[in-house]
Amino acid sequence: MSFVINPSCMKGDISYWASQPIEFDYRNTGRVHCLQHLKNMIMKRKWMTLSFLLGMFMLTSCNDDDKMPVSENEVPQKVQQEFSQRYPQVKDVKWEKVKEYHVARFNAPRTKAANRLYTSSAWFSEFGRFLQTDQDLEFEELPVVVRESLIQYKNLFYKDWEIDDCELLCRENMGLIFVVEIEKGDLEREISLSEFGDILKDVLDNDDEDEILPIDIPQAVFHALEKIFPQTHNTLSILELEFDDDEIEIDIMESGRHKEVKLNANYQLVSVEYEVSMHEAEQLLDESVLNHLLEMAKNAGWDLFDEEVQKHIEIEVKETLEGYTFEIEIEMGDAEWEVKIDQNGNISIND
Repeated sequence: MSFVINPSCMKGDISYWASQPIEFDYRNTGRVHCLQHLKNMIMKRKWMTLSFLLGMFMLTSCNDDDKMPVSENEVPQKVQQEFSQRYPQVKDVKWEKVKEYHVARFNAPRTKAANRLYTSSAWFSEFGRFLQTDQDLEFEELPVVVRESLIQYKNLFYKDWEIDDCELLCRENMGLIFVVEIEKGDLEREISLSEFGDILKDVLDNDDEDEILPIDIPQAVFHALEKIFPQTHNTLSILELEFDDDEIEIDIMESGRHKEVKLNANYQLVSVEYEVSMHEAEQLLDESVLNHLLEMAKNAGWDLFDEEVQKHIEIEVKETLEGYTFEIEIEMGDAEWEVKIDQNGNISIND
């Protein structure tokens, strides 16, 4: 069983992102373009705010109380050997013990042409297993789609906040994450994005010294994803993993599409949610249901396949063991139209 990880990152070389800005075009996968729609971000932010207030977020972070400087002699030989193999050119290293992890702090250029050094950290287990690398970035060095998505999100919710620190996070068996800190006076927030610009997390940062810890993914999660995605589990990438009292929420990138997978406490499927285009929804819907939907839309003054309408339509699919459900929403100027389709094909209009 294997899941996609970034090869350069896992070898300790994360210079890839400095070579050139890469703009991912995920419009053809049905994902809403970040410059046209942020309604999914709005809804997710509402959920994130509620989760924060209810204390549902399990933040894997630490502060100064969890850190302890250690000498090189106190670092296990296996850890030192693994670090040397990954970073043979780095000589000046400061070691820390952060909770149960051994962390190497060092400065290294991200490209051969770089004229400055970037603060980096490499995290290891007690037995020398490489777990995570994080490295400071300049905002301009973020991938184009990440920058654009963040700016749009910030303009919606944090217009008068300033962008502060940026960081690239690469964790074992997980996809790349970009963490951007924004601030306003004494307030700070951390916004996490995927390499495709998806907003994954937006949380209040209460401590300047907070750090994101490695995530230990239970094997049961891998087994569950293998069952849910039998054809693509070898190529999907886990982005985030959060545990609630009775539910596990997993953000993944599968076949170029961001999906949110929910499992119950026994690692059984609850739901998979993602966005699709109208043309993709056409393939998923029963023909009679589709015709009914198109008729209802026409009566309301909407042509769902109109090019302009498709720029303003959002279709959320939810897969469960009982079948598919759809939420379709159009918002153009002052005009709105929203319908829901249940697993039996019944269509209801939201007032």
